[in-house]
Amino acid sequence: MGTERRPTLLDVGRLTGASTAVVSYVLNGGPRAVSEKTRIKVEEAIRLLGYRRNPLAGALSGGRSNLVGLLVPDTANAFFGEPNCRMCPLWTFVL
Repeated sequence: MGTERRPTLLDVGRLTGASTAVVSYVLNGGPRAVSEKTRIKVEEAIRLLGYRRNPLAGALSGGRSNLVGLLVPDTANAFFGEPNCRMCPLWTFVL
């Protein structure tokens, strides 16, 4: 039924023999240096497993979601039309 879970930092670490901290250092470019050999192993494991960052998890740990919610009384009214936020780095939801 499609209940297959997404790979995690722990999965990448187990495949490479590295800690989740080292995997995070590779993904984020620091704060500590990682040997070239380890970096290559981690990057290959990320590709092999299909690991992708979870933006919701990042929002929880970082304290910022970059979400903006707009509550409008009538979306059919042209005055309250769809907002155009292509230039801003926020995700906009009209409720």
